[in-house]
Amino acid sequence: MSLIYRHYVAKHGKVSYAAFYEQLSKKAFTEWLRLLLAKAMSLLWSHYWTHLERLWVFFDDVRVHDGSSWAIHDDLKEKFPGRFSKTAPAALELHATFSLLRGQICQLQLAADSESEHHFFPHPEAGVLYLFDAGYVNQAELNKFAQANAFYLTRGRSNQNPVVLYDHHRNREINKPLKELTRISHKGAFT
Repeated sequence: MSLIYRHYVAKHGKVSYAAFYEQLSKKAFTEWLRLLLAKAMSLLWSHYWTHLERLWVFFDDVRVHDGSSWAIHDDLKEKFPGRFSKTAPAALELHATFSLLRGQICQLQLAADSESEHHFFPHPEAGVLYLFDAGYVNQAELNKFAQANAFYLTRGRSNQNPVVLYDHHRNREINKPLKELTRISHKGAFT
């Protein structure tokens, strides 16, 4: 968006925000944003595809899920309240799930930035590995992924102590909290 803004300002000298922010409430904005993201992702994707072939031995797909927010015109603060009411009273957050196998966005949701990220988890599918950032640590939601035979990887808080169920290097069950285990660095196996 900032690239488009700079190009427009360089060409026309000024920007009228009233015309732009009124467009956000139209259905055509959603379609325009979908097409813009699809084009950007297709241009970026082909560069990375060749390095990912080994992933498909383990997973049916790998999906990256995250959100990105930006401030919008303050007059929209009633409809789209922001998390930071003093600096950005109105803000949007775009929640996207990107499929590495297909090279495209498979879920896209737009909401007020003040809404919790926990409402925008993707729907878990068996055999799929999901990658989340730390904002999506919600054990109740993550349990749904395990129940669906899906996999997830997320950065947790330092006070978490997950149970390690299995050591694939030694082909044996563990069933111990992570903080009770020591690690053998040269093999990477748990003891």
